[in-house]
Amino acid sequence: MTEPKFPADLRAEGMLWMGVTRSPHASAAIRGLDMRAARAIPGVHAVLSAADLPGYNFHGPRSIDQPVLAADVARYIGEPVVVVAAEHPALARAAAERVRVVWDPLRPLHDPDQSATAPPIHPDGNVLHTTTLAFGTEPATLADPASAESAGRKVISGEYVFDGVAARPAAPAVVIAVPNGERGIEIYVATVSPRGDREVVAQCLGLPVEKVHVIPTRVGGADTHREDVGLQVQAALLAMATNRPVKAVVPRDAPAHPGRPAAQLRYRHVVADDGSLVAVEADILLDGGAYASTTIDILDEACRLAVGPYRVPNVRISGRVVRTNNPPAGRVRGGGGALTCAAYEAQMDAAGTAVGLGGLEVRLRNLLRPGDLVPDAGDPLGKPAAAPVPIPDCLHEVLDTPMPNFPPGPDIREYPGTVGRTGELTRIRRGVGVALGMADLSNPTQLGEYATAVVLVSMTPDGAAATVACSAVETGSGLHDLIRVTVERTLGIAPEMVAIRAPEDPGSLPSSSAVTHPAWVHGSAVETAAKQVRSRLFQSLAEQIGIDGGLLKVVDGYLVSHDDVFHLPLEDAYRQCLPASRVVRGDGEFRMLAMPALTGTSDAASVAVGAVRAVVDVDTELGLVNVIQVAIAQDAGRVALQDRAEHRVASGAVAGAGFVLSEGSDLPFGWGEPSTMDAPEVVVAALLETAEEAKEEIGPDGLPQAAPPLGGMKPVGDLSVMATPAAVLAAIRDAVGDPPGGSPLRLPLRPDRAWWVLS
Repeated sequence: MTEPKFPADLRAEGMLWMGVTRSPHASAAIRGLDMRAARAIPGVHAVLSAADLPGYNFHGPRSIDQPVLAADVARYIGEPVVVVAAEHPALARAAAERVRVVWDPLRPLHDPDQSATAPPIHPDGNVLHTTTLAFGTEPATLADPASAESAGRKVISGEYVFDGVAARPAAPAVVIAVPNGERGIEIYVATVSPRGDREVVAQCLGLPVEKVHVIPTRVGGADTHREDVGLQVQAALLAMATNRPVKAVVPRDAPAHPGRPAAQLRYRHVVADDGSLVAVEADILLDGGAYASTTIDILDEACRLAVGPYRVPNVRISGRVVRTNNPPAGRVRGGGGALTCAAYEAQMDAAGTAVGLGGLEVRLRNLLRPGDLVPDAGDPLGKPAAAPVPIPDCLHEVLDTPMPNFPPGPDIREYPGTVGRTGELTRIRRGVGVALGMADLSNPTQLGEYATAVVLVSMTPDGAAATVACSAVETGSGLHDLIRVTVERTLGIAPEMVAIRAPEDPGSLPSSSAVTHPAWVHGSAVETAAKQVRSRLFQSLAEQIGIDGGLLKVVDGYLVSHDDVFHLPLEDAYRQCLPASRVVRGDGEFRMLAMPALTGTSDAASVAVGAVRAVVDVDTELGLVNVIQVAIAQDAGRVALQDRAEHRVASGAVAGAGFVLSEGSDLPFGWGEPSTMDAPEVVVAALLETAEEAKEEIGPDGLPQAAPPLGGMKPVGDLSVMATPAAVLAAIRDAVGDPPGGSPLRLPLRPDRAWWVLS
């Protein structure tokens, strides 16, 4: 495959289509299968169950508990039981419907609150994972109402409930499996983790790993867990049984896409009369659904980020993931931080009201500073935050962003609800909300991720050119553009002269296991290889001035020594050191084995921070909310691709607004899936390049030393997903006041949950 394509657009000669028999029950034992009627249909080539799987029937990113095909029991509605291969998709669906399953329905468990006492749905119980992060004095003691009142403190309690939301991918999930003789099986899929998928498929099919070839289609829209690897196994199983290509298509609305987990968060903040935070206590419960999927990672991230970018001397965070008979959850943009940010920011606003200072002032008095402790999974005493933490700069940028005009109009499409749902102008209330967010860059789930790369540099008639060999998968996110810019920054070779040779089979070398932040891991491996090329290529020039080749760098078209004494035009340097017959090779590897290599700090938590201001209009007669503008500023470390970074931040803001208001296809007009008129104006006020001056490449001994990868670049986009919901909620409260106490705040807001906005 030479050009990126959506898997749905792929065809293969003699291709069959996959159909799936799914469970209609949330919990039911399987007492028998009768597949004879389905097999008797002309044009049906295979009808297979778990008994036909030659390898291991289970998979999972953290806990190997999810079957490829349910064998003895089905644990959620929509779980696959039997797969069918037929000559037409309608025929495959009809055959799947003819499979007779003898069901013995069981009592389902849907309420995560009851999971600890309910009969186990897995042999190892319903509580999948627990975690506790704490430092300082026990917050429960400080939050005792009697002792808090006698000490002149306020206790702010809040409960926040988030619905589980099914994923609605931009395109259907599609896999094409093609048998290829002695080569084995080829699987074409939109994935960012081909190496990990390959290993799982091989294990489930009982094949040597070299016989499985997972080939990414290199298009946007795939994220870490969008394409369930079980779907790849099912398609490959049918392809091997029929010796023909098989295409599997899961529609957008099918219950097979892991979505955001349901969550319950209970908070208590203890605040002194002067507005300073004394303690934070939080309890987080996630509904992982029937199988573990990625909810353990989401919980751990939520617990690490539960306090937010604030200085708190006493912290206790406890979290649990439980299993239920709801569909499995999966990782979505923003992860656990999107859950906790909405909760702790609502707590900060409530604290500001309680002490009479306002939410913004309380935030300013408690901003996280370098060296302040933050919760950390690897250290029970917490870890100090690494510099920089430029929250004040981010706040200034969003607060200085010009406000949109009020009142809306004269075009009625600018009113909440747009055409046909326009209320009276006197009923519209403008609200403005501010929220701060924090992303954790010292994520322990990244440890062990690695990538290798090779960079070759030679002279062509058009000048110096580079070829990069790596397994970086371009999914439309700009990863290959980042690699070209990295080579340009390190070697001064123009991006159009950099060729990227991503192997057709990413399971071959160069290799990687990069999942969490592939740009970081792959980019750093390429950067290491390019630096090795630079050192080797210009070593003769370095020897002339008595320094090591590693102390030369490329700056604005010049080859420059570390002390800026030596300057040589880069074109002359290449002419002297790179004859037409010479090829210089550099090998690079980057492994996330320890955070010091990632953050440049010895024992600190590296964070990215940001601020969001949201402006909303609320129609208090119709109960509709229109998000007018979202302004965002964040610490980006170093921006390599400005346009790409801004687009990712803006798309995160739109997704964050939907997190609050517009999710759920079953809702009435104005509340369901967003239309083009629902998207707010997004202003990327600033992407602060805080790492430019902090980067240090020369150690005290005068030799090169390890620096933060890619010049200290930090991932962008997730922060806007995390903080935008909190800012939108704050803006709604600013417009119409807080909902009455006594009941938890449930998100996303639906008409039956936003009744308090009605006057």
